[in-house]
Amino acid sequence: MKELQMQTAAHSQQLEAKVKSLEEQLSVVPQHACPLLVAIRLWERQQTQETVTQQALAERDRTITQLQDRLDAIEREYEKILHGSLDLVLAKVAEVSQHWEKQPEGQP
Repeated sequence: MKELQMQTAAHSQQLEAKVKSLEEQLSVVPQHACPLLVAIRLWERQQTQETVTQQALAERDRTITQLQDRLDAIEREYEKILHGSLDLVLAKVAEVSQHWEKQPEGQP
């Protein structure tokens, strides 16, 4: 157990030394690399913006599809109601026309 702790401590020290070394190397990056870093950051921002835009467009498309589905369902329901109403009106017209046909001429 103690050996494992010692190995972990040694490994931790090695990692800390490596981090410090990398930080020092990074601090002495040549000045000509700065425009490259700026370009990389700009590219990363553009990629992020493109991703956000694509996600927004996908969400918009899903919303449009959902709304179109709802509109189609409402249209089908109105069509059923309209056909039912027309059927009732036609039945009444047929009933009234039969009544008129049965009455002798000249009587109201």
